[in-house]
Amino acid sequence: MLSLRHTDLHAVADAFLLHHGIDPETHYRRLFIESVARATDQHTGQIVALAFAYALIRLVEGYGLWQGKHWAEWFAVISAGLYLPLELHHLARRPTLLTMGVLLFNIAIMGYLGKLLVQQRERRRGSLSDDPEPP
Repeated sequence: MLSLRHTDLHAVADAFLLHHGIDPETHYRRLFIESVARATDQHTGQIVALAFAYALIRLVEGYGLWQGKHWAEWFAVISAGLYLPLELHHLARRPTLLTMGVLLFNIAIMGYLGKLLVQQRERRRGSLSDDPEPP
């Protein structure tokens, strides 16, 4: 991203889509190219900072899950909530049944995973209290 500073982002985005066989003239792809073209050097720096923060969050989550850490399970549920503000913004700007469905589905998934983790904690506490005390 940093190497793209001071370049014609519109041309880069257009070339990227064409290189991957994607027609840049369709509606959403055209919106993508126009959004890229409006980006300034300041926006590029902000995008890089956000991408770095996002990658760091996913790295910490992945490491914790790989190591079997309980905190990582909760971190995964919470980090899944990173998408909720974007989904709410999209719903506010363009309310459709699909955007509402995606938002509700993601909230349901987060709630379900949180419920499983709470039940897992309660089972661990219950099994600890059922153990006989040493003599």
